[in-house]
Amino acid sequence: MMTGSGAGAIDFDWLLDNLRVEDVPSSSGDDPQDSGGKPIQVFAFEEKALQAAENFILARFHLYSQVYLHRTTRGIEQMLTAFLLAFSEEAKKGANADLAVPEDHPLRAYYMKATPDLQSYFALDDAVVWSALEISAAKGNGPIREFAERLCSRKLLKAVSIDMVNPQPTDVARRKFIDQNMKGEIGKSIFEDRAPLSIYKDPSKETVKPHKRVYVRRDGNKVVDITSLSKPVAALFADQEILRYYFINENDRKKVINITGESHAGT
Repeated sequence: MMTGSGAGAIDFDWLLDNLRVEDVPSSSGDDPQDSGGKPIQVFAFEEKALQAAENFILARFHLYSQVYLHRTTRGIEQMLTAFLLAFSEEAKKGANADLAVPEDHPLRAYYMKATPDLQSYFALDDAVVWSALEISAAKGNGPIREFAERLCSRKLLKAVSIDMVNPQPTDVARRKFIDQNMKGEIGKSIFEDRAPLSIYKDPSKETVKPHKRVYVRRDGNKVVDITSLSKPVAALFADQEILRYYFINENDRKKVINITGESHAGT
């Protein structure tokens, strides 16, 4: 995956060798009023592939935490989002918009319309967005130019991470400091990034559709949810959340970094 992460290694061949098609009630984990319990077909693994199936689910969890939700990736997404929001607000002004890209540029044309049509949407692709970024970085003004320059030159926003799973006094103090002193800058010069990290839902406590579950076939052709056999997978039930704050102003970030749980316990 060219990420440098060792996460994601699974025994793909063994999983395929032990993959079966089984019937389960369609109301299994679904709304009982929305189904008559008629059987539907799902994939299930033979019990001897249980550990390989565990590794598959755990690898997915680790890929989310280490790759998909990596602070660099999410920081770039935050900047791109901020650029597109600022660009779209300006484009709504029509011919009077202070934009470096010409009026017939597909991205500007898309945002100019009060109700964009499918034809305008289909005209958008990576090349269109990158061209808007490059033109805005060279000739734009204000925040639009700043975000475009940062993206084109990889001047990434630096983040402060707040541990939401096992918070330390420092995490609590930093979040409180931001809420009390920097709330007005959220969405302007400070960007809040919150993302759930929930890979497998508890089918005994909430609705989980059959096709979103992992089944294991035991002796006697009994098909069960993997969580009834796997403690590692069951341990993923707890909802987790990633919380980060990205700062345009490095001095603001340093203020937060300098906050400690001991010295600001009463902040």
